[in-house]
Amino acid sequence: HLGVRQFTFLPLPAIAQGLARAIVGPTGEELMLRDKDNLLQQMAAPKGPFIQALRLFEKRGLYANLWGDFMVPFGTAALEPSWGAGVNDEESAAKFLERPGVSNVDLDVVHRRKNGVAAQLDTRKTAESRTYSPEVSLESTMANSLNGCGWTKFAVGFRGASTLFPFAHNKIAALHRSGWRRTAFAWLESTEDGLGLMADISRYISAPASRDRSQSNYSS
Repeated sequence: HLGVRQFTFLPLPAIAQGLARAIVGPTGEELMLRDKDNLLQQMAAPKGPFIQALRLFEKRGLYANLWGDFMVPFGTAALEPSWGAGVNDEESAAKFLERPGVSNVDLDVVHRRKNGVAAQLDTRKTAESRTYSPEVSLESTMANSLNGCGWTKFAVGFRGASTLFPFAHNKIAALHRSGWRRTAFAWLESTEDGLGLMADISRYISAPASRDRSQSNYSS
């Protein structure tokens, strides 16, 4: 992804970003694009080994929550640098659905009548490498390079997630906790909502690369 400097759920001032290392250690500094090794920038370098490795895959898919993801908002998960803070994801969703190349829009998901893939964007078909960002930034430069690999971006929506209840992150992975954590968090996360999506991801991975990429039949 593109780090979280511009993609925290609520916008953070620069002084707060500078405290990332003190709060969550070196990983926080890397996610804020403040580490001395510039790890995420190196991983997105157009001619670097990481991008070259990505290009070796026959299929590349991004699954990102279109709204309600406190931990990894849509902008960074889907390589869309113009989106910004996650608190605005619901407002920005309509703009994404109107983008050239977006297909298989499922209005039942968009209008919260079911869980599943709301829409998809195949950047290979649209030859998209532009970032839709009004200014050049580290994030837009990284996105240009990563988008240039060609992806199918799946925008996911969950009925129970929203700006006021932004707990979609662990749903998308159908996280299974054990012990007391499972009991403590079950009512909050409802991660079983993502089981159908995980099955669909499995089908996407195992399907022949030449097969037309169509939206999931998953719903719940």
